[in-house]
Amino acid sequence: MATYAGNYLWNTLDRSGKIEVKLYEARTTTNKAQWHDETIIVPEDSVVIGGGVEIQPRPAFITASYPNKDLSGWVASSKDHEISCPHGLRLYALGMRITGLSRSQLFNLIRIHITNSPVTSHPEVEANVTQGYVILGGGIRIDYQGAGSLATASFPSSPRSTWKARAKDHHLPCPASVFSYAIGIAQELPVGKVVGVTNRSTSVRTSWPSATVALKDGYALTGGGGEAVYGGAGSLLCALRPDWYAGDRSDKTGFHAESHDHIDADPSQMRAFALGIRIK
Repeated sequence: MATYAGNYLWNTLDRSGKIEVKLYEARTTTNKAQWHDETIIVPEDSVVIGGGVEIQPRPAFITASYPNKDLSGWVASSKDHEISCPHGLRLYALGMRITGLSRSQLFNLIRIHITNSPVTSHPEVEANVTQGYVILGGGIRIDYQGAGSLATASFPSSPRSTWKARAKDHHLPCPASVFSYAIGIAQELPVGKVVGVTNRSTSVRTSWPSATVALKDGYALTGGGGEAVYGGAGSLLCALRPDWYAGDRSDKTGFHAESHDHIDADPSQMRAFALGIRIK
């Protein structure tokens, strides 16, 4: 458990120019079999509204990717499973500022809604933002004891209001509870009305599926997620991160997600999601 100051990578603005979101990155300096609650923080004038984590090398898997309580940082956890794989983490955080609002004012306009599942081998749960709020993104945290439960999905199951988190044990029984985090911002702000958007992309079916989705023009990137779509032993998340999308234009931001099967072959698809907002 450690805290890292994020290094600035790039920023994204909405069409009005009032919303600015900056991406920060930090990297662990050693390799470990398991990481617990590693936190990347953003500057004091910003509010964390999204983030992610990427594991290198693999096979090791995500067990948490979610915002901390005071929205000063993004938290991530991971572990290897059955096969020894000491690994490092690349941590990502999206820090938002809105022209005309102080940090404390913006903080008070954002709500995190957390819901946890029953303890089971394949836990799954949804969290919903309050009516009158626009979803910015979300996160996942798995509470387990024993061999481990691994993330398979953290994504907007409803583009307007709902975030789903899903996990599973793998080979070794380990019933667990999964927590879903839905991050929302008040639709009516002192500086204007917030409009949200969610874009999605789906990969081909493979043992190591990955997908990158570009955010719609005019929107500031606020978060993203991924869903492994499998039909057998399972495909487990190993990367959820904001991305500078090199598609038909070089100035699009988006989100990237990866998973892979483990020990037992299970070619699967990956769905990646990018969320953004603008002032109307």
